[in-house]
This record gives sequence, C-alpha cells and structure tokens, in this order.
Amino acid sequence: MVYLPYVLAHFIGDFLLQNDWMAMGKKKSSLVCTIHVTLYILPFLLTELSFFQIFLIYIQHWIQDRTGFIKWWCKTTKSFQSELKMNSLPWGHFIVDQVFHFIWMWFVVSYI
Repeated sequence: MVYLPYVLAHFIGDFLLQNDWMAMGKKKSSLVCTIHVTLYILPFLLTELSFFQIFLIYIQHWIQDRTGFIKWWCKTTKSFQSELKMNSLPWGHFIVDQVFHFIWMWFVVSYI
C-alpha cells in the first residue's frame, strides 16, 4: 500500500494549515483544538480514505493534541525529560508526537 498521500495530507494539515495561535492554544482550549483539527483534516478529504477512516484520524488527532498524552508518555518512559529544563524547543516530544500520529494513520489506513 502506498502511504505517501496520507503522509502529505498529515504534513500539510499539521504544519502548513496550523498557525502559532493554534499551536499555542490547542492544549488550553477545546475550541482552538477543534479549529486546528478541522483544518488539519481537510487535506485528507482529497485522499481515498472513507469518511469513517477520516473520522478516526480526526478523533485521535484531537485527543492527542488536546491532552497531555505525549508529555505523560515521555515522563512515564523517562524519555526526553532533560529537554524540558532547557530554554529550547522540546524536539524529542515533537518527534514522539509525530510518531504516534503516524502509527495511528498507518493502523487506520491498513486495517480499517
């Protein structure tokens, strides 16, 4: 199966269609998170995914972005904790976030 269309849809939605207001506010506000995820999902509408598959990606993305799941995961697994003490971007947390998004997309595309 070719995953490139879904990877591109993810990158377009999560990076090109997300501004600083959304990136900073999605953990604090359900409305901001909903706006972000609604814009995020638009490129997926141009793929061959079913409405149900798109809905599953939408829900997972909203839950992951709105909650502290990634921070919890990194703390629980004792991963990338030192970067939180530095005055820099938490790149490890960012990569973990992206990996979880891609695992879910792979699962939805491959098995649903």
